Amino acid sequence: RKGIGKMLLIHRLKEIAAEYGDISVTIDTSQHTQGFFEKHGFHVTKIEKDGYTIGLDKVHMATQ
Repeated sequence: RKGIGKMLLIHRLKEIAAEYGDISVTIDTSQHTQGFFEKHGFHVTKIEKDGYTIGLDKVHMATQ
């Protein structure tokens, strides 16, 4: 909770944009960190119930 994750994400997204231009970035994460990525412009594209293990869903997300 010191903002390091936010700084790293913003840095990565800037580097991707510099290298590839305006493209959609896709990730998968769990339901526990989904909100963090939503705050930074990602939206849910698909949810796989228990996609990682029982009780841990795989949440597919993308920008744009």
